Formats: sequence, structure tokens, C-alpha cells
Amino acid sequence: GDRNDAAYTFQIGLTNPEGSPEVEGAHKFAELVAEKSNGQIRIEVFSNGALGGERDMLEGMKMGAPEMVVTGDAVFGMFTPQYTAFTMPFLIEDTKHLDNVLLGEIGEEVNEAFHEVLNAKMLSVWHRGPRNLSAKREIKTPDDLNHMKLRVPETPMSIAAWEVLGANPTPMAFTELFVALEQNTVEGQENPLELIYNAKFYEVQSHVMLTEHLVAPFLVMMNNDKFNELPENLQNALLEALEEARLFVNDLVADSDEKYIELLKEEGVEIVEVDRDAFKKKIEESGLAERFEKEWA
Repeated sequence: GDRNDAAYTFQIGLTNPEGSPEVEGAHKFAELVAEKSNGQIRIEVFSNGALGGERDMLEGMKMGAPEMVVTGDAVFGMFTPQYTAFTMPFLIEDTKHLDNVLLGEIGEEVNEAFHEVLNAKMLSVWHRGPRNLSAKREIKTPDDLNHMKLRVPETPMSIAAWEVLGANPTPMAFTELFVALEQNTVEGQENPLELIYNAKFYEVQSHVMLTEHLVAPFLVMMNNDKFNELPENLQNALLEALEEARLFVNDLVADSDEKYIELLKEEGVEIVEVDRDAFKKKIEESGLAERFEKEWA
């Protein structure tokens, strides 16, 4: 039928640029869910912050517009501080460890918290490459940070962790970041390699340090009422489509870091191996875990 014949039309919002694995995943999800629901569910993908920054989108989703959001781990610090531990650098070892945590019992607890605070559920957990540091100069150890103005996500953990490491953390929405780097409001930032490349940060950053300090997820969230309005067969179609999209994204991510290192080098970026142990040690000795522990109860 006509594409407007869909019984349900949902908007899904992301801050990530086109070409990034999450946006590719959202398009794949839209295609799969149209197929599996026989055209009854139509998904409209809004990438690149078209619907606002993460906080704006998540607050909108609470009210039902957009119906769905693909969000990074900043959601924890913004809305469920008791789970902000997930965003502590060097805590989660790899994607397998991450899945064990978020797809298991802890994930169910997290979902209950999201239900209360955001009137939403976490329907899927997608991988992303580990976060790495980029800047306008080389940084090999925490001492090299030397109070550099560093953009961090708007979460207490990111701010505290980078302060401990010796930077001058500056929280701001991702949507404002490129211009801030261009204008030297901040000197560096940290994100997965694919995002550093797809957001064209190589135009405003000369060095990328392979700190791999955070293995974090993307969470596919949906307004509870909108999900519950769907008849069971369409709920299943949506969940099946998301599961296939998850495997699709995870495959893209598994191969992406090597590819993006090469692409960044082609753009003239210097790739720097850092003393990861020095960073790790500084976090461990800082008492950061203890400081946040009282919020995790």
C-alpha cells in the first residue's frame, strides 16, 4: 500500500551522523520492521541531532515525541545516577562484559528505573567502538593533559573522571561540539573512532589517542505507552527487527576501529599509542569508585 497506510508511525531520534553504525542500524531497523509488520509500522529516522541533543530527545520521549531514541550512556548520568557506574572509565573491559551486564539481571533493574524516570523501556543494547581521546596535540600520559579544556558529556561521572585524570572537563551537548572545537572553546573531546571520523572532527583535531577508556553501549529506548499500544504481534515484529538490527550494528562495530584508524590517518590525523596503565592507575587510586558508590546503592 501507500507508505502512509501504516497503522503506526514512530520517529526514532539519534545525535549521530549519517554513516555511523547506529544510524545505519536505525535505517536497517526501519526496513526490517516495515517488512515484519507487513507495512503496519513505519519508522522515520532522524539522525544528526535533527530532533535535538540527547537530553532534549529523552525528555521528549518521556511525553511520547519522539517515540524512540537511540542514546549513548549519558542517559545514566542524566536520569538514573544510581547506574552511572557504567560510565566509569576502564571499568567495563569489552563488549562481552558489557552484554553480560546489560542483557542480564542488572539490565532488568536498569529497565525498571527507566520505566519510572523516563516512562520508557530499553528495548535493545547495541555495541559501539571504545571511546578514545582526541586533541590538538599529543597526549601520552595523564600528565600531558595539563588542564586541557576537554569537552565531556553532561554527566557527573565524565566530569569527575577527567578532572581526576588532569584535564579541565567542559560539559556540553554533542550537537555543539564541532563548533566549540573549531572556535577553540575546547581543545579536545573523547568519542569512538567512528564518530570522530563521521563527525569530521579530523578537520579540527590533529591527534587521536588510543585510550580506549570506555566500552559503552547505545541503548534503543521507547516510550512505554507507545510500545504497549501495539498489539502483541506488532510488538513481536518490532522486537525481532530490533534484534536483527542489533546483530547488524554489532558486526559493523566489530570491524570498524581498524577501518577508521586508516581513514583518520588518510585525513592527516596522528594516531597515538598511550600509556593506558598510567591512566587506569590514576583512576583506580583516585577514590572515584568510592565517591560514586553511595549513589549506586
